[in-house]
Amino acid sequence: MRKILSVFALILSLGISSLSNLQPSFADGVSNAGSPVSVIAGPDRTCAVYSDGALYCWGTNTKGNLGLGSLETSVTFAPTRVKDLPPVSSVAIGTDSTCAITSVSLEIYCWGDNTSGSLGTTTVKESSRPMKIQGLSSVRKVAISSTSGTCALVSGTPDLQNQNGTLYCWGAGTTSPIYVGETRDIAAGTNFFCRTANNGYYCFDSFSNVDAVRTSSGFYRGWYPDKSWLVAGANQACGRNDTRYTPWNGFSCMGLFNQISWDSTVISNPPTYLPASNYLSYPGSLTLGSNFSCITSRSAEALCWGYNDRGQLGLGSADYDSHNQLQFVPLNGVASISASSEGKHTCAIAQGNVYCWGANDKGQLGDGTTTDKFSPTLTMPKVEQLLLTPSPVIPSLARLGSKVVANSGQWDSGVALSYQWLRDGVAISGANTPSYIPTQLDYQHVLGVQITGSLSGYISHTETSNTVLVGRGIFASTPNLSIGGISNLGAVLVSDVTDLDSGASVSYQWLRDGQVISGANSSTYTLQYADLNHQMSFRLSESKLGYETLSVESSKTGLVKKRFSRLVPPVVKGVQTVGSVLTTAVTPFGADAAYTYQWLRNGVAIQGASERMYLLTPADLGSSVSFRVCGSKLLFETTCLDSSSSVVGLGDLGRKPFVVLKFSSVKVGAVVTGNPGVWDSGVVLSYQWLRDGVAIPGETSLTYQVSADDRGHNLSFKVLAQKTGYTDIVKYSVAKLIP
Repeated sequence: MRKILSVFALILSLGISSLSNLQPSFADGVSNAGSPVSVIAGPDRTCAVYSDGALYCWGTNTKGNLGLGSLETSVTFAPTRVKDLPPVSSVAIGTDSTCAITSVSLEIYCWGDNTSGSLGTTTVKESSRPMKIQGLSSVRKVAISSTSGTCALVSGTPDLQNQNGTLYCWGAGTTSPIYVGETRDIAAGTNFFCRTANNGYYCFDSFSNVDAVRTSSGFYRGWYPDKSWLVAGANQACGRNDTRYTPWNGFSCMGLFNQISWDSTVISNPPTYLPASNYLSYPGSLTLGSNFSCITSRSAEALCWGYNDRGQLGLGSADYDSHNQLQFVPLNGVASISASSEGKHTCAIAQGNVYCWGANDKGQLGDGTTTDKFSPTLTMPKVEQLLLTPSPVIPSLARLGSKVVANSGQWDSGVALSYQWLRDGVAISGANTPSYIPTQLDYQHVLGVQITGSLSGYISHTETSNTVLVGRGIFASTPNLSIGGISNLGAVLVSDVTDLDSGASVSYQWLRDGQVISGANSSTYTLQYADLNHQMSFRLSESKLGYETLSVESSKTGLVKKRFSRLVPPVVKGVQTVGSVLTTAVTPFGADAAYTYQWLRNGVAIQGASERMYLLTPADLGSSVSFRVCGSKLLFETTCLDSSSSVVGLGDLGRKPFVVLKFSSVKVGAVVTGNPGVWDSGVVLSYQWLRDGVAIPGETSLTYQVSADDRGHNLSFKVLAQKTGYTDIVKYSVAKLIP
């Protein structure tokens, strides 16, 4: 059974009262660059403003209300910087939306749910990134009521100077700021607002009822004149009384409480003085939670009271409530404190750090867990977000079998990107590269990709691309078609197909002069009489589940003809040597056939050699000579037959005369003449005189003058006969002894 603490029953009149003469002070280190200066505990999340103007949030993200660039419901355990937001000075948290005031331009940016117009626009349903509220500047304070909208105080100063500003409100069905009235301060509860003006306090739950005497929550108007400070919780509000008590303190409250006690059955109207306000370090250090409250004392200590069922009082245990006593939170150097007005956790800035305690089921304590904490717990180190995180783009057309490439855009320098392709929003196993080829499983499903950027020291960020419906595929290549067989009546034509897509099925259709032949649907076709003198081809249709059917037509054959039935190759007769005459024997192809003839050298037609006889010439030497006969007839295929071939050898010269010597004397000094005889036309002769069968140098003419060197030796004459394509012939004269 839960108990109510009474250990500190005399603190109010003894120990705590001794704080009254102390001056308000902030904890050391708060002003250091990059250190937290204020913290706001929301319903299920928490945000802290740092001295450099950066805003960090953590807890549960719903409809993008953490401002971290994602609309998915998720838990962020560590303080993470809000993206795309200028430096800010303050922040306000509602159930589903968040707003902040920029520190330089004093403008308002909001993000999260926009169902009721909380973002001041009609263009989006929700936003995970800050959106500027148009038309407002010089904003001093912003307050969010979860059911009644958002209000901003423009100009003026919400402090002890009592300087009026102008109040504008939006949301709750209103999508742009509307004028409410001259206002000094504004505060929001779960379903109401309270504002101060020259003639008192006003609480309202509708923008059309801003001067209501009594709201549905039971609040009265006009507590005391000249009010300047306002604080609100879930179902209660407190306002500073300027002169009734000390200048710094003097808060009166109304709502579901009785003085410092918390009793959900008691509505305090008219307002009741709050004794705890005697110990405030400064007016703004009072914070009202959902069913508990806290203050910061002048000695930089935190004191809380009320319900403690989730440890929200920070007493080290959740076993005890404290309705009648202020309880010290075991935390020194407290600069500010915030109790969740719609939740059950508390956060404070102490010694330059953020501490939180109480309910943590939504990760709102920022300690990396979802376990409730009963004592102040240090949040995790803050995490930076990547600045450049563009949404990936994929082409608007995706087909089966065709590569789809994701355009990742320009991310921060050094960021490592990982990819995950999605089918209907669900990860496709193994699809983790910048490109993806849709399979048949993707046909008629929605394709997208998620890209996650990672960089050491930064929180990883995931962006999702546009989506596209995967349509029918187009085959990557066109099959190559050809026809095998001869185009003769009765012959079988065979379709030859290559480069078919794997897994594709095919069908055939034979064509006659491009027209469909009924029933000719197989891969082969036997030529019929109807095909005579026509050209044949076939059409191939390639199909596959989820793919566009591809039809390709082959090239056409020549005209279909009959074929001669009696075909005997011609026979060449004669000696295959240069100078010989070759003849042929030709067997007729059939009746009424006409013939042409052609002699071939190495398979190439010999110009002018188109008779059945042929004289081998020197040009044929070393070549293979054959004979071709071609027969033709109406409706018949012109058919050519070649004889066998033989290599042409050297010819023999026809004339080979005797060589003789002519002389009148063989004495030294006499002239001897050689007579070579008469040779075939075209023969080239060369000569050489010999002494005892050995060539006499330089003696190569028809005549020779006998010299003294010839005495006692035999003198003879040699003739060399040469002709292209023929064998060389050498002839000698009879030797003559020189005396």
